[in-house]
Amino acid sequence: MGGIPTRYTGEVVTVDKEGKDQIVKGLYAAGEASCASVHGANRLGANSLLDIVVFGRAAANHIRENHKPNTPHKPLEDLGKASIAELDRLRNSDGPLHTSEIRLAMQKAMQVGPKICDSMRQDAYGFILHYLSIAERCRCVPNAKVFGRGS
Repeated sequence: MGGIPTRYTGEVVTVDKEGKDQIVKGLYAAGEASCASVHGANRLGANSLLDIVVFGRAAANHIRENHKPNTPHKPLEDLGKASIAELDRLRNSDGPLHTSEIRLAMQKAMQVGPKICDSMRQDAYGFILHYLSIAERCRCVPNAKVFGRGS
């Protein structure tokens, strides 16, 4: 069915190193984001509304009972800085390969990949990994760095 694994209270659940369920303290999900459902795998619109009413209320009640108002969050230290630096490095690269060449090769590999057997799919993924490994040699065109240019 998909969605973030949760308890009926909306608490997000993960698996620890021993394979046991572990609650992610302070993290909640409900509605379309959650895998908890009143109707099982039936995800029709009206059912989703019922899900958010039932599980959203359960999550709100659990939060009210277990968390104090105005409690500060733990400070976030350097989270994501390495990812942003890697994206900037790739975005500002000036190599011989154009990003559209890599995109086209990856597109072709993915269009073939899902329709074929597992061993051939691994070859397609290997092909994609090859292109990702040479990403630092790609070249971004200047206007590709501008978003929301309008028409």
